[in-house]
Amino acid sequence: MNILRVKQNNKWIDIPAIVGPQGPKGEPGERGADGSVEFENLTAEQKESLRGPEGPRGQRGEQGL
Repeated sequence: MNILRVKQNNKWIDIPAIVGPQGPKGEPGERGADGSVEFENLTAEQKESLRGPEGPRGQRGEQGL
């Protein structure tokens, strides 16, 4: 018997789960078209997921006239 940990009403609870044997593995799907997605077609959430951590702040430039 396995134990599933679930969140209910902002509280984590453990519930017993009966798990049977694993079934046969299915056929692999078609391979995706690498390179066919354009940046402009991404959603704002997808674009944000590509952003890495913020780097260090650069040095201040020279004062203008």
